[in-house]
Amino acid sequence: MKRESVFRRLLAVAVAVALLAAMALPALAAQGADVSFKKVDNSSVSAKLPGRNPADLSSMEDAYADTDVVRVSILLDKAGTIQAGYSPEKLTSFGAKLYRNGLKNDQLKLVNKIEKTTGEALDVVWNLTLAANLISANVTYGQIKEIEALSGVDSVVIETRYEPDVVSSDAADPNMVTSGKQIGSAPAWTAGYTGAGSRIAIIDTGVDTDHQSFSAAAYEAALVYNAGKAGVSVEEYKASLNLLTAEEIDKVAADLNAPVTGAAAYINSKIPFGYNYVDGDYDVTETTYFNVLREGSLDFERIPVDASTKMPDTHMDAVEPFDYSELKPFSTAYLPGFLADKYDVSQQDSMKRIQERAQNSIQAEMRDTVVGYHMVSTQAEEFNFENKGVKYALLPVWMLSTKWKGQSFLFAMNGQTGKLIGDLPVDKGKFWRLFAAIAAPLAAVLSAIWVLM
Repeated sequence: MKRESVFRRLLAVAVAVALLAAMALPALAAQGADVSFKKVDNSSVSAKLPGRNPADLSSMEDAYADTDVVRVSILLDKAGTIQAGYSPEKLTSFGAKLYRNGLKNDQLKLVNKIEKTTGEALDVVWNLTLAANLISANVTYGQIKEIEALSGVDSVVIETRYEPDVVSSDAADPNMVTSGKQIGSAPAWTAGYTGAGSRIAIIDTGVDTDHQSFSAAAYEAALVYNAGKAGVSVEEYKASLNLLTAEEIDKVAADLNAPVTGAAAYINSKIPFGYNYVDGDYDVTETTYFNVLREGSLDFERIPVDASTKMPDTHMDAVEPFDYSELKPFSTAYLPGFLADKYDVSQQDSMKRIQERAQNSIQAEMRDTVVGYHMVSTQAEEFNFENKGVKYALLPVWMLSTKWKGQSFLFAMNGQTGKLIGDLPVDKGKFWRLFAAIAAPLAAVLSAIWVLM
């Protein structure tokens, strides 16, 4: 019995020593030699992604049901910007930007194609155009084969996802408990590395400088409050924090691997440094892109198109509209005493203008439904027209052609409404003399109107 008791005590002591040694390792590592960094040439750095092979769907048939939602990487058949031969230091060149914009357009077109195939909006999580050309999205497992079959798609890879351990299911679930263990923050704090007084840099896709979290006014107010609490002046308190300034940026500009100046990179006291290393400029505002799809149909009736080459299309379009309710069956009785022009534009050629005018109207109507965005650009569009017949008609248009100082001037007037269009000949000398004569009294009249308003 005594021997067994002694053995148990020795085993307990050994376990305790092992635990203490394990806890000491992070602290000893933190107290070790300083970490050194070696600068390397950018061209020697490879941005190639680790080997990623398309998932063997046949081996996963039992793992997912067709309705299960999975995160996938949709790889396009065109290479990413760096894979296409643009080295990291050349990413700001015109050619690289042009190539990258082309990839973005291709991805938008593919998203439209996927949505038409699946019949539902694609839940895009993020996009890659630099190191690779891919779209990360959430799809149902049953849609993967449909997406892979589309032109422009190289492969579809199911992404590996890591989720933190759930400590509890309450509203105050402390996820930081598990993440702290993953990064070893507790031993670092124990060793005295709390981060207090340290400067941090955030490498991200952008920043919303108008967001309240980045408000310089709120930050300055906090500095004033903390200075008062510490019993020192605001200037003394700021000096104790060692805040980054534009002048300090200029001092280290040569080490920033970019043509940066403090005045341009300094945004405000809350964001003292901002530079876009990808585009090579100071535009750090985060831009979110949305894929907006519009589809619909419009019916048009009696679209007028000029069928005479003698009449400029711009003039004919400008004298519209006409009251088609007064159309009468054609009779030669209407022609005596008038100069009537016979059409010399074929029906086939007229259809091009008809479709062009209809398409412009459809584009305007569709564009008016897209609201709430800072900028909208059309990436792809498709129109289908159904021709229900073309009829010729004589419309009352009065025309006048005259010459003045060797120049021809054409006027046209709508015979129904009296609407007149055309370019008036102007004597520039007389115009400016007349303008000078009436400018003063006109200014007085306008001033009086503004006061009355």
